[in-house]
Amino acid sequence: MGNLIEEGRKVWESKKSRMTREDWILVGQALVEGKKWCAANPGYGGDSGFGKWCAENGFDDISRGERADAIWLSTDEAKNLLLNNPTVNLLNHPRVIRAAFRARGANR
Repeated sequence: MGNLIEEGRKVWESKKSRMTREDWILVGQALVEGKKWCAANPGYGGDSGFGKWCAENGFDDISRGERADAIWLSTDEAKNLLLNNPTVNLLNHPRVIRAAFRARGANR
């Protein structure tokens, strides 16, 4: 778990303004691991606990919405949607990708 979180943090810190889709997926995977860690550790439950974890691990300057979209982008559902929608492959930011799928009715 620690390596994935560290990789995600390094990508976020070094590329904040020029993230690729793969970078966002890695950050999303790190955030998923963080959520799992929070669920297993007393004092880190709920949204406030995850926010605390994000602050401690260098992800606190990602907005809540962007964190949710990055987590979504790291899921198998999103990866499958991307494989079947080549026009969306030109997009990088998870919020834009998710909005495109929502506009098409492909995702909730």
